[in-house]
Amino acid sequence: MKALKAADIVLYDALVDEDLLMQIEESIPKIYVGKRCGVHSFNQDDINILIVEKAFEHGHVVRLKGGDPFVFGRAHEEIAYVESFGIPVTVVPMVFLVLLPFHLVKVYQ
Repeated sequence: MKALKAADIVLYDALVDEDLLMQIEESIPKIYVGKRCGVHSFNQDDINILIVEKAFEHGHVVRLKGGDPFVFGRAHEEIAYVESFGIPVTVVPMVFLVLLPFHLVKVYQ
């Protein structure tokens, strides 16, 4: 929850529970980037680009994913793309992926 509370923007997928989204401050922008049954709000390349753009525009991006992001959610691809821009990535297991721009890196424990 610390990472969610520190978010400047949240990008979330179709498997994220609505109750969890309700825990995010109302003033924090939330962008749905989910894919369901062949209907994609964004394709994967556009999601990757959006994560990087929002990191540079807003600062602390939280990429909120439901299910297993490494088996079904293409987390490896997102991480590799984001890191290619010099943006460090922190993975919070079993909850969500946290992306922090290099100038805002903090350790959350």
